[in-house]
Amino acid sequence: MSDTPTFANLLTQWRTSDSDVRESVYVHLRANPAEAAAVEAFLRDDLTNPTPWRRVIAAEAVVELYGDEDAAAAALAWVLRQGDLPAAADSVAVMRKLATGRAALLVSDFALHAPETFRALPAYHLRWAGETVVRDGERGAEAWLTVFGHAG
Repeated sequence: MSDTPTFANLLTQWRTSDSDVRESVYVHLRANPAEAAAVEAFLRDDLTNPTPWRRVIAAEAVVELYGDEDAAAAALAWVLRQGDLPAAADSVAVMRKLATGRAALLVSDFALHAPETFRALPAYHLRWAGETVVRDGERGAEAWLTVFGHAG
């Protein structure tokens, strides 16, 4: 990425590249708050995109750049309820960036709406999921029962 990428270049890299390239876009935008503000509406538009993977990367962007966990959690909840298995699996990396309470509710949704994909997650993600729901206090017990009942 050049030192002064165009908005179109930044957004193309963000939308079409892997997580390492997206992270370099986030680094650039965090270092240039005016540019981050200029692309915010475009990034947020994808929070309601009908394509699940686009919502996942939009959720990642709003957490990384604007700290908006509520918007990210809402987008991820929609993705998990669609049953798009690859997007559900990809959403775990974003869920891990959220506060425990938000993440625990999403883990519960994941186990409820995509149990096969949830069970197929790597062990380190499953450990994180279990720890997250247990640490969520009283709500964690309910989330744990949902996870256990649907994902085994």
